[in-house]
Amino acid sequence: LDRFSLRTGIGYPPAEVEKAIIRGGSIRDEVRKIEPLLPKEAIMEAMASVAAIHLGEKVADYIFSIAAASRQHPAVLSGISTRGAITLADAAKAAAFLEGRDYVIPEDVKQVATAAAAHRLILRPDHESQSRSEVLTSLLQKLPVPRA
Repeated sequence: LDRFSLRTGIGYPPAEVEKAIIRGGSIRDEVRKIEPLLPKEAIMEAMASVAAIHLGEKVADYIFSIAAASRQHPAVLSGISTRGAITLADAAKAAAFLEGRDYVIPEDVKQVATAAAAHRLILRPDHESQSRSEVLTSLLQKLPVPRA
């Protein structure tokens, strides 16, 4: 399994909330007491539904073109790997599922691309001050989006 399939940022909490967290200390033991919102079976069913989402050839080609372009970008030392492209496809399937569709459209790919792929880019030393997300976003803006 890919431990870091997606990378998102939640930022820092508001000052008063952060102070309360600091005063309260670690809550690691409390995490074990959290009641699940869904039974395991519902989660497994959702995962099976996401896996069954159709990923057409044109959308697969689009994902490949993103990965290939990331490998050719002048600021990138190491681009999106095949495993990264698979993760991007899986995340796009999940986005389609959440939108109530049984097929992926290019907009699903674009919606999840930063979270699924930006952290996978290794920038060249002379470009390390750039944001990986901005590099990926600029790449996405240059690539033609297929009509799927």
